[in-house]
Amino acid sequence: LTLLILPLMEGVQSASEAHISAYDYFSENGQLLLAFLLSFFIINQYWRVHEGLFQYVRKYSEAIRRLNAFFLLLIVFLPVNTASVNQLDNDDGAVFAHVLYVGNLLLITITLLVMNLFVRKDPHMWSTQHTPPTSLGILILSVGFIFLCVTMLVVCLVPNPNVLYMLFLLGLVNPLVRFLEGRYDLVQSFGNLVDRLIGI
Repeated sequence: LTLLILPLMEGVQSASEAHISAYDYFSENGQLLLAFLLSFFIINQYWRVHEGLFQYVRKYSEAIRRLNAFFLLLIVFLPVNTASVNQLDNDDGAVFAHVLYVGNLLLITITLLVMNLFVRKDPHMWSTQHTPPTSLGILILSVGFIFLCVTMLVVCLVPNPNVLYMLFLLGLVNPLVRFLEGRYDLVQSFGNLVDRLIGI
């Protein structure tokens, strides 16, 4: 999460050397600031799902270790995409930057989803025998995956889409699903469906 601030720090240094006022700096870099806040918010939601998964894990398999390392790599790479969304201004560059940004989030979602499915399918990893991990994370990631696929189509097909505002809705998936779970038995029903699909 802290790596996200690096592009902003570089911009502050450049503004200082050019004797640009704080007001002008924030006015000119509003899009970058928005991308920073949005990425911070989204990454925090992914960490909540990641933390929710590993509280049910007693021991790791080699597959989980590798998937977790890949997940961390994708998280660390996200600040690069966050900065490029704002700094590539031409049409081709902007589309490519948005594709990379959404694609990175899509890979993070898929990796974390696969990790959740692996853990749910293997009772030897469960911290409590005969009690599979909650399917809340799987439900959140599945909804996020669908939303990101739609966002990717919009990025590729619609000229100059406002991707950052669309991704703000992605950040609301986690709290929205948790809110609905308190009122409806969504997670249990979804968990039963997942168990049938993966053969538990």
